[in-house]
Amino acid sequence: FNSGQRGARLDIDGARGVVRVVSDQEHAEGQQVYLDLGSEANFGYMLTQGFALVNNPQDFVELHVSADLEDPFADAKDKILRYLGVPRRETFVLRRQGKIPQDLFTTLRVHLMKPSEFDNFAALEGGKPLSLQSELRVFREVLLTCQKSLQAFATSVKEDDELLMKPGGLERRAAYAILYRRGEKLVYIEAMHA
Repeated sequence: FNSGQRGARLDIDGARGVVRVVSDQEHAEGQQVYLDLGSEANFGYMLTQGFALVNNPQDFVELHVSADLEDPFADAKDKILRYLGVPRRETFVLRRQGKIPQDLFTTLRVHLMKPSEFDNFAALEGGKPLSLQSELRVFREVLLTCQKSLQAFATSVKEDDELLMKPGGLERRAAYAILYRRGEKLVYIEAMHA
């Protein structure tokens, strides 16, 4: 498929194992169909098209945050989250440009609360920080989680760049895979500098 035309897209039905081309326009038999790739993260492009873009601004990663199962105050913290109207979840999406979701901040503020701060939980309404010390704990947690995620990769962004610039080039699929993981690393790095 070539890209560029609005109104034609791939429709994937994973449950039935079916991929269809859906178009808003009529096409004559044998006429080439151009797919509208839209604005998508490299994850989607790799899944549906088998390629990745350099510095894709739509790239994202999922950050998993869970309550400490050993925390004796876990029930109280869940009640505080409900009071604040924050849905209980463990997966948050970090996107390029380092913007960290407000509900992630609120969830971490509550998860990292000390019992001495419980009386002041209403200060969290409207996405406000609880205290300077609390906010430092939250930022430290985000920073450490991003650093740990980056360390899980076998290569750094610099090493990926060197691989992509390798004389003679890389096999196309290998280059796309490197671009994909490089994009994920950039999300973590940008979040650390937010």
